[in-house]
Amino acid sequence: MNHPAVSPLVLPAPARGPLLARRLARLRPVLLPLAAGVLLWLAWTAAVGRFGVSPVILPAPGAIAGAFHTSFPLLMEHLRQTAGEALVGLALSTACGLLIAVAISLSEAIYRAVYPVLIAIQVIPKVALAPLFVIWIGVGIETRMAFAAFLAFFPIVVSAATGFVRADENLLRLCRAYSASRWQVFVSVRLPGAVPHIFSGLKVGATMTMIGLIVGEFVTAQSGLGYLTMFGAATLETAFMMAAISLICAIGATLYLVMTLCEKLVRRLMGI
Repeated sequence: MNHPAVSPLVLPAPARGPLLARRLARLRPVLLPLAAGVLLWLAWTAAVGRFGVSPVILPAPGAIAGAFHTSFPLLMEHLRQTAGEALVGLALSTACGLLIAVAISLSEAIYRAVYPVLIAIQVIPKVALAPLFVIWIGVGIETRMAFAAFLAFFPIVVSAATGFVRADENLLRLCRAYSASRWQVFVSVRLPGAVPHIFSGLKVGATMTMIGLIVGEFVTAQSGLGYLTMFGAATLETAFMMAAISLICAIGATLYLVMTLCEKLVRRLMGI
């Protein structure tokens, strides 16, 4: 007896439109900045050519790219020094800032004594203190790293201390009910709640590190990207100077991106 042939079950293919839209939505954080950069490049090039702007005043993007290509070995040599100094300065400011923030959160007496002083110092135009660092420390690499750490220290300690102090009151009362020690309260309540504040301060600190470092290189250095920027300005090589500035921006953006990725990793590990 012959049985009728049974056709295999055919599942409908997924719609390509919604799938493509989802992929574009994931890539939007990358595509939009790239598109804005391309538009800026084109508008910049057109404006320089249309109005005949002198390359000494404002070189075209192509001229900056050419200067970057021509001076690539020199720029990379000074990039390594600036990036290394930035990492050391940010590490110093992070270590000191977090230690003081922890002390503030664990002791009310230290909080009342130190926190108002930190807020008062925060309003000082700290760039004006760069000559004092030269007098205190000298004109070596230590001065630049110390000044970079000094500028980054305040946003880190203030943000971290704010996060530690503003812990959830309900959780704090629960800890007191179970007679938890200060350290147990800190580890289980204050630290997880302060993670967003800590990394907010670190992101600002990464930017302030670059500001302090470049100011220090302006004042004391004979190497580094800040020194190359001053050299380009003195010799009216604007394209070369802007190539060095673009690398300074790249270091700062990289530090900010690293802090963002570290925040995501810490949040995932701590389950917050």
